[in-house]
Amino acid sequence: MRVDKPSRLPLQLVQRNALAPQQWLSVPTVDRPIDWEDADPIEGVELPSGPLPLEELKEVFGRDIHQTPAAQLAYNWCLSLVQYRRLSGMLVDAGVAYPGDPNHPRISHQFGMKALEYLRATFPYDEETAAQRWAEREAQRLETELVERGEKIGIYQSVDAPDELQGTPEGRARYGPSGLDAIKAEYDKTPVEEYKPKFPQGEVQGGELEPVGKTGWLVRREKSEWLKKYEEKAAASDFKEDNVGSVMSTFSRIWPSALVVAAVLALVTIASQYYEPPSRAARLFPGTPPAAATIFTLIGINLTVFCLWRIPPLWRFMNTYFYIVPGYPRALSMVGAMFSHQSFTHLALNMGVLWFIGTRLHEDVGRANFLAIYLASGVVGSLASLSFFVALRAWAVYSLGSSGAGCGIVAALCLINPRQNLTPIFLPDVSIPISTTTLLALLVAGDVILLARRGVKSNIDHVGHIGGYIGGVLSWWVLKQRGDLGRRRSGADVAARRSFFPKGNKDHGGED
Repeated sequence: MRVDKPSRLPLQLVQRNALAPQQWLSVPTVDRPIDWEDADPIEGVELPSGPLPLEELKEVFGRDIHQTPAAQLAYNWCLSLVQYRRLSGMLVDAGVAYPGDPNHPRISHQFGMKALEYLRATFPYDEETAAQRWAEREAQRLETELVERGEKIGIYQSVDAPDELQGTPEGRARYGPSGLDAIKAEYDKTPVEEYKPKFPQGEVQGGELEPVGKTGWLVRREKSEWLKKYEEKAAASDFKEDNVGSVMSTFSRIWPSALVVAAVLALVTIASQYYEPPSRAARLFPGTPPAAATIFTLIGINLTVFCLWRIPPLWRFMNTYFYIVPGYPRALSMVGAMFSHQSFTHLALNMGVLWFIGTRLHEDVGRANFLAIYLASGVVGSLASLSFFVALRAWAVYSLGSSGAGCGIVAALCLINPRQNLTPIFLPDVSIPISTTTLLALLVAGDVILLARRGVKSNIDHVGHIGGYIGGVLSWWVLKQRGDLGRRRSGADVAARRSFFPKGNKDHGGED
């Protein structure tokens, strides 16, 4: 499963062991004007509704905050500071954090986000326009400062000064008139009509690119309107980044997906218990071993979804049901994401695991039990991934891929043959003195270590892998309790299987 691209009360003023009381209890009381242009950037701007009472502050920042009058004043100051940055447009530059000073506590990013979420939900404001105006004012301010500094140290002089005031007469006599000034004067005399494009409007012109040893063409190509239309539709969704933190609670993000996962687990458990394999004559491809037919079907489904990602009209549908997005999760994506790949390398790696490991597990447990393990591990991995990123409030992360299901079948195969040594796939006659249970422990430990070191910064969903291992272990336990692990198939298709699968798998008998 692949991931492509943040402590409960991080504000130091509410952590009892972070700052001495005198460092934040001394926040002064000031009258803050409503108009942000007259307000102090540090003191902030008072909310239209005035300071919040204690109960409302608890709803904003958490139930376990300090309850002293001085602490309430500090929390209201935090809201005022963030509100000032929203109204002035400074939010795009300074963010919601504050480093602290002798009179004010430090505000961490996550604590400031709590204030921002409340303000956005309670006092809507066009922050994008305010940010644009802030950027324009900052650019003008920086330009003015640079000009004043250049004039002060004598390296710059305003362009509107006459030529006789620029430089010295000796210098002008030595170097003559400026070449740039002559070119500018010549262009000023040229009629405007001569500047019109010499080529038809919209025509793409090619320019020759000649790298060392090769000759090619460099052509500027624009995206077609047809492609742009579907990109915009795919980007539009119910997920709104501005208010994602306040629209849904943690429970509301997880419980619909948990219900779907529970339904899938119940369905595969019942179906695997009552499944009756068809006779050889009734099968669609009687000459193909049952394990190969099952694996080929799963690979075909994954390959079909991979191709659907290449069809622009389907992008919005694919984004909705074949991604796991913590910001606005869809319950059915628990199933869809486990068949979804966008990178061919990602697809090939997971399908390789499915073929080489899945065929062996299929021969040990049969078709129904194999599909139950595969689907159960996949949805458990999806739910684990969603729950982890929701707990971290990592809304913009997304996850997809069948790695969770692949890890599940690896775990089940290792536990079904616990004392068997490892046999390389391409060297069936070579045995490595490492048991399969040791291999499973190393795989799980590797994902745990990488998760602890990289967290959400990794582009691999280690939590989904761990969830898949858990699904595989639970599936093995259910099969063991039902007594399905001791079954072996009759030899109806043994000859065909032995000619199809690697030599290293000696037992191909049994019923599918």
